[in-house]
Amino acid sequence: MLQPNIDTGHHCTCRSVLGPFLKSCGFREAAVQWLPASAPAGQNLVGPPSDARLAAWWGGAKPCLTGAIDGFAPAGRAAAQMPLRIPVGDVFRGIRGNSLLGGKLEVGTPQFSFLESEFLLWPRAT
Repeated sequence: MLQPNIDTGHHCTCRSVLGPFLKSCGFREAAVQWLPASAPAGQNLVGPPSDARLAAWWGGAKPCLTGAIDGFAPAGRAAAQMPLRIPVGDVFRGIRGNSLLGGKLEVGTPQFSFLESEFLLWPRAT
């Protein structure tokens, strides 16, 4: 939703145009959740819409953006049970000799004590 005054017709048009595209990319229709949001106007992002025109057709028990994100189910795939693997993409050296590593989570799930754990780092074989 680009403007807070867009009605349900525009929402349905977006669904009918983007739905087939997402399906062709491999998304299951049941796995896609549609909801209107407007970042510039702050509508339906962290709470229910305050604009009466949007609240008239989208409100009540329907989720806002952060509520929908909080409702995501964790991945139940076997990859989530594998050891955590984060390839290092950047190394930043500090003044006091400490280093900060940056990378991308490839596989695994961080545990609650992730920040308190010890890590073993080794270079990739080339």
